[in-house]
Amino acid sequence: MMEDDDYVIVSLGEGDNTNCWQHVGDTSYLDQISNAVENLGETFWLLNRQIHETPELAFKEYKTHDALTAYLETHRGWRVTRSAYGIETAWEAVYDSGKAGPVVSFNAEMGK
Repeated sequence: MMEDDDYVIVSLGEGDNTNCWQHVGDTSYLDQISNAVENLGETFWLLNRQIHETPELAFKEYKTHDALTAYLETHRGWRVTRSAYGIETAWEAVYDSGKAGPVVSFNAEMGK
C-alpha cells in the first residue's frame, strides 16, 4: 500500500491471492467496501462463471465487456461508458453518491 497526496492504494500481495490490507490512519471504509463486495458474492460468482465459460483473446473480450457493462447498467446510480478510451473492449463505470467521502477506484485487467 502507498500513500500519495490524498490517495491510499491497496493491492493484492505479489505472487499470492491474499489481501494485504495495511491500515494507515482511519481507513475504516475499507471494511465497508469489503462487506459490500462480500454481499454481492453470489451475483459476482454467476457473472464470473459466464465470463469463464466464454474465453476470449486479448482486446477481443466483447462478450465479457457486454456482460460486465450490462450488469452495472442494471444498478441505479452507475454511469457506464462502453468502449472507453478509444478501446472497444474497455469500459468505465462511475458511481457518485453525492456525499463527501473517499473516492474508491478499482482497476482490473481482463487477462495476463
